[in-house]
Amino acid sequence: MCRHLAVIARRPYPAAGLLLDDPNALRVQSICDRHGDCHSDGWGLGYYVADRVGPLVIRRPADARLDQSFAARARELVAPTWIAHVRNSSVGSVSEANCHPFRHGAWLFSHNGTVTNFDVIGPRLAAIVPDELLALRGGTTDSELIFVHVLARLQRLGIDLTQPVGDAGPLVDALVETLRDLDRWSREFPPNEKTKFNFLLTDGVVLASSRWNHDLHWRQEPEVTVVASEATGIGAWQEVPEHSILGIDRAGQARLVRL
Repeated sequence: MCRHLAVIARRPYPAAGLLLDDPNALRVQSICDRHGDCHSDGWGLGYYVADRVGPLVIRRPADARLDQSFAARARELVAPTWIAHVRNSSVGSVSEANCHPFRHGAWLFSHNGTVTNFDVIGPRLAAIVPDELLALRGGTTDSELIFVHVLARLQRLGIDLTQPVGDAGPLVDALVETLRDLDRWSREFPPNEKTKFNFLLTDGVVLASSRWNHDLHWRQEPEVTVVASEATGIGAWQEVPEHSILGIDRAGQARLVRL
């Protein structure tokens, strides 16, 4: 079901501790998370650098615990905003195109979870997405389709997708509407397995994250907010409440919306 972690800060923040060195760093979670699941089907890093609009992304369809480039890239990464992800494939093959995070314009997105009954729900997600955004899909995951669906909602709110919006409100609003649709559609099917919708969405300046039937934690320190599937073991972590969205604005102020 994947694991991810995001940092949004007012200063460059090194990735090595959270990804490699902490007792429950993301590389440790890739080996075995708190539920006993392994996330060995790919990894990705997305990050923002000064004087550039839009993120850079590195993705590999390899096991983060064995791939030497994961450790090397994690040691090198120092940026004010970044997302890291390790994948346990469910919808879509093991390939670079299906690794998270996904990017477009100013935006990065990753997902922990699976849209059950995707053969039915997928076309509904696609129905509000303009052809030019649907054409952005490079892979076959449910997660990437959710991403372009959220982008379409942002576009309908008047957001220029090529530029950071700098306000967490539209990100939260777009995730709220997407989650309400996904929840409503999922309830049409027998509840044999809860559908999981943990999303991370950022424009490099602000961030929104959702918890929906999966694990999500966060911590704040001066000028830095970290959001992660699991606490890495260092710092004063809090659990994000179930069925809620956490928005972080450009000053690091948190807004919690319960659905």
